[in-house]
Amino acid sequence: IDDMFVDCRAEVDGAYDCFVAQHADSEDGRVFDLDGPVFMEMRNADASAVLSMLVTSVNHQALEHEPERLHLHAAAVRSGAAGVLISASRDTGKTTTVAHLLDAGCAYLTDEAVAISADDVRLRGLVKPLTLKPGGLLHFPHVPRVPIGVTRDAGHIGHVPASWLGEVQRSAVGCALVVILSRSSDPNSDVFVEDVHPSDAVVALMSETMDASRYGRDAVLALARLAASSRCVRVVAGDPASTARAILASAPHNPIEAHSVELVECAAPVAQSVVTVLIGKRAAVHDVAGGSIVALDEAATEVWLALGGVRRMEFDPDGPVLSGFIGQLRSLGLLVPNRPCSAAQ
Repeated sequence: IDDMFVDCRAEVDGAYDCFVAQHADSEDGRVFDLDGPVFMEMRNADASAVLSMLVTSVNHQALEHEPERLHLHAAAVRSGAAGVLISASRDTGKTTTVAHLLDAGCAYLTDEAVAISADDVRLRGLVKPLTLKPGGLLHFPHVPRVPIGVTRDAGHIGHVPASWLGEVQRSAVGCALVVILSRSSDPNSDVFVEDVHPSDAVVALMSETMDASRYGRDAVLALARLAASSRCVRVVAGDPASTARAILASAPHNPIEAHSVELVECAAPVAQSVVTVLIGKRAAVHDVAGGSIVALDEAATEVWLALGGVRRMEFDPDGPVLSGFIGQLRSLGLLVPNRPCSAAQ
């Protein structure tokens, strides 16, 4: 435990939140109990299972400690002076990619959770042991040691302190690059990189938020400000080392020209729970109550703003071009049910 959390130590007063006890109920005496506020009881477990559950419990408590921030299930590193945010669904190879980025000289912020706010979109990372999936440790034979109960073979999960791989960055950093990481169905495919508009990045990032409902109407605004001030790319991963190199090559060397961000108030038939944020000439539209979110292209944005009474334009809501689009908006809960859309706003 001391080895695993060596990067996370802090002097605190008060009672402990988690208790780990070893007892001799087995032949080798290496059986453990775990008590904590998240997973209250774990009895007669081996060391590897207890360590994994302990990491999960500590992560949960760290998130609960920051209710004023929006948290993304994402990784982040610092390359030079600028931050790189990597958002990916589970089992995409995010942590192994981060480990390769550290091996290439980047500083670690997190491989689990990034905190931002609507007023401050600098990246703050949850420092924790890297959890490498089966086989991940095989990529890093130079790591000096591995915590108790975890082996290097391909069948075990490994918990490795970030400082064993590189520098740990504890202070917030500005974001220069937002990476939406996905994996190809072809395991032999090469890395693919393409730029995406910040509004599309916002939709992808929202799907990886941990507490958007708690954060409320400002969630989409925080994500919009983050994406609008960064280069946003979609990366289809190849092998972890090649993916890390492609991410580093995508990081801008000079400050980018940020897109404008504007919070727009729309009237009915737009539902009251819907928040509209303009990023340049495109809108990101988020239903706080229902959770749906869409990125609109420029033409659709003009229609949306007309529907909400923000701009004037002539259109036929029942015509062949717009009827399907408006029907989709209704199905997503973005428009008030049974409220007619005016033909001229």
